[in-house]
Amino acid sequence: MRRVFLCASLLLSLVCIPDGASAEWLDLFLPTGGTIKADLALPAAPGKAPAVIYMHGRTVREKGEAEAAADGYDVTAFSQAFAGAGFVALSPVRQTPPAADNGDDAIDEGVAAILAAVEYLSAHPRVDAQRIGVVGFGEGAVAVLWALSRLPDVAAGVVMSPASMDGARGAAKTLAFAHFLDAAAVKSLRMPLLITVGEDEHRGARRRADALAQALIRSYKRFRYIHSYDADSRWFREPQAELIADIAMFLRAPQR
Repeated sequence: MRRVFLCASLLLSLVCIPDGASAEWLDLFLPTGGTIKADLALPAAPGKAPAVIYMHGRTVREKGEAEAAADGYDVTAFSQAFAGAGFVALSPVRQTPPAADNGDDAIDEGVAAILAAVEYLSAHPRVDAQRIGVVGFGEGAVAVLWALSRLPDVAAGVVMSPASMDGARGAAKTLAFAHFLDAAAVKSLRMPLLITVGEDEHRGARRRADALAQALIRSYKRFRYIHSYDADSRWFREPQAELIADIAMFLRAPQR
């Protein structure tokens, strides 16, 4: 069925949302102090719904939400897509400034944002607090892994093309992807995971996805691994219908 979209001006920002849904920007209060802005989108259907926290990749943090959106990576589009799939969606926008060696700061901010988002959604009247999932791409995926190691009650996690966090841009000294695999953190995961990666992504991304899958196997963790997308990393910067459908299906029945 063809969807009709309505456009509305919210907080001086023009967004397009599925007919009947609603969206707004809000401030999340971080456990580390300060606030971070987040895009909230609600599904059209009334009553309680499962929830998704979407953690963007490094591009949005480095360019800012507006410039990244102009370049084709629109965080609000993910919120709207998940709301259209029947989820309450919350997408925090991280703001750690770009630097060569502040990857740990970026991951710390991401973890704090996820903790704040879980607290906010758990108290939201439209959210089924037992069905909150966390989705991350690239740098956001690494933040999701570290956060989930501290959030045993989250229903499920989705890790899309995890970044290394050990390169020339934004290197992390203690919270890189490899550090997560080496730490006891992977053993502390209590929720099922979905791992995704594209067939046309660079070898490093595919190797990291494979390494995470192997680590989960060794730790007897539950997960699903989709590595058959005919796509490169840029494909994951838009809420592709196939991708959103796969994530929504997994989050609705994560096989806990």
